[in-house]
Amino acid sequence: MDALPELWNVDHLAEYLDATKSFVYRLTREHRIRYIKFGKELRFRPDDVAAHLEAESVPISGPVAARAVAGRATGTEWRREPPTGAAARRSAS
Repeated sequence: MDALPELWNVDHLAEYLDATKSFVYRLTREHRIRYIKFGKELRFRPDDVAAHLEAESVPISGPVAARAVAGRATGTEWRREPPTGAAARRSAS
């Protein structure tokens, strides 16, 4: 007999996503993530969660992507420049 797949409850998924339970319920209400419903209980397959995260991922492009790719190729990381002007004064406060 094949093993049953692992299922996550709302609490586990919220913790995994570092989000609130309300956010998880909103994802299900908006049909943005697949779920299984047993009576009033919701369960999530880890594979469905991974598919949702992949679908929601935003690809990087432009100069930031070029620097990030170049940094990976040379073994150095791209670091954000320190804030200047008004942004620097706000972060120093």
